[in-house]
Amino acid sequence: MGTKRQLAPKIGSIIRDRSTGPFLDVFSGLGTVAGQLANDRAVWLNDVSAFGATVANALYVKNECEHCNFGDKIFYKNYETHCRRLKARFQRIYDLECYLLSEGNLEIIEALQSEMPYYKANNELHDSWLNKYDYNLFSIGYSGTYFSLSQCIQIDSIRYAIDKCIRRCVGCSTCLSQYLTALCVAASKTSNSTGHFAQYLTPNSRNARRVISQWRRDVLSSFEVALAELRGGSPVFKENKVFCAEANELLSNFRALGQSPGAIYADPPYTSDHYSRYYHVFETIIKYDYPNLSGKGRYREGRFSSDFSIKTKAEVALSNLVSNAAALGSTFFLSYPSNGVIPGGIEKCIALVSQVFARTEVFTFDYAHSTMGASKGSSRNTVQENLLIGRL
Repeated sequence: MGTKRQLAPKIGSIIRDRSTGPFLDVFSGLGTVAGQLANDRAVWLNDVSAFGATVANALYVKNECEHCNFGDKIFYKNYETHCRRLKARFQRIYDLECYLLSEGNLEIIEALQSEMPYYKANNELHDSWLNKYDYNLFSIGYSGTYFSLSQCIQIDSIRYAIDKCIRRCVGCSTCLSQYLTALCVAASKTSNSTGHFAQYLTPNSRNARRVISQWRRDVLSSFEVALAELRGGSPVFKENKVFCAEANELLSNFRALGQSPGAIYADPPYTSDHYSRYYHVFETIIKYDYPNLSGKGRYREGRFSSDFSIKTKAEVALSNLVSNAAALGSTFFLSYPSNGVIPGGIEKCIALVSQVFARTEVFTFDYAHSTMGASKGSSRNTVQENLLIGRL
């Protein structure tokens, strides 16, 4: 799930000058490009992940609920009740962790990790995981990894309180999305990681200060700040829409329903790295479905894999996307770097667009792509980003 913050103003300006009508971003991610157009027209956002769709709903769907109030004592009452319940359940290890984090004793903290509650290492906890009703997913799934046990208890308790409060607002999808997005923001700010969730930092002599500092951070206060910012956002159009589907499937459905946006913007995955690996914890916060976890990164089982990230499938996936956009009569905008996985590179992309659309334009920008934590070298690589435009 990339971000186009640096290029978004330029891309937004080009789209604004060359199209009218509703704007659809079929790989919306965090909605960066949609934000450039949201004051001018209706924006439709789509992301295959529940996390991406939830963020889009929180930011761009009009909230007309008059009943949700974060200051409501009911939220805090439920939060505190569940916190006490989980602390009591894991009292010994919770008290020990709090003491060791306050002391900053690295060696004992390293030894403590083996005692953290984990559903795969305890039959009772495994049964609880399978039953999916105790609101303890993070406490018994992620303690001592991206988060301390104390932080996991906070995340579980916030999630519990959210569900209890939202039940009072029937059909209030925007309120729920704002709560959940705020919790994801809080998890991101307090996590023991390199900025994403491909892998957590294992405590050692080199990173001890950073790990201990992150494990001490308060999730609830970060959640409160994030929620206040979301609720103080700019007004949005009633006509805005959010979808959660695979891009080509969405456009095919539009054809069947007779829906047609004025502009379609696509910023598909362009590397062999599947974005779901970096955002799986957010997906679990949203779904809270007790998935089977695997690997050191505690990845969700059945994570989505995009054809756009598979070299042997990417060209066909893009060809279908171009054809589906043209069939809707929309102006098509494609962002793609010069070093993407599609064989033939940007020249092949231009050829695919030109085969279907009568008029084609190409804009090229120098851009620093994130390498998601420098797992393959530098943390950022300067490449050429291309914006292809197809018009019938």
